[in-house]
Amino acid sequence: MASTPAPEGGSRRKPNQDQEVHKTYMIALSKLVPDKEEAAMVWRQLSNYMLNTGPFGSMHAIRDRETFSCLEWWNMHGGATPLL
Repeated sequence: MASTPAPEGGSRRKPNQDQEVHKTYMIALSKLVPDKEEAAMVWRQLSNYMLNTGPFGSMHAIRDRETFSCLEWWNMHGGATPLL
């Protein structure tokens, strides 16, 4: 899948590979989900998303990235992760 340039011409990286972005969304998620047990479930679902495992690692989920809009893709493949 060809990647498009990031704003201001930089290269795109997954959020977990950008320390500043990763730190910021972890802080935001901690504030949004203060319950420790629920937060643990959110972290697991987020990990599946970032690692392309679970529902995000299927042949269809991977293939559909190239042809579906973000909303279409999430509607098809995000249902197993309701906390996200």
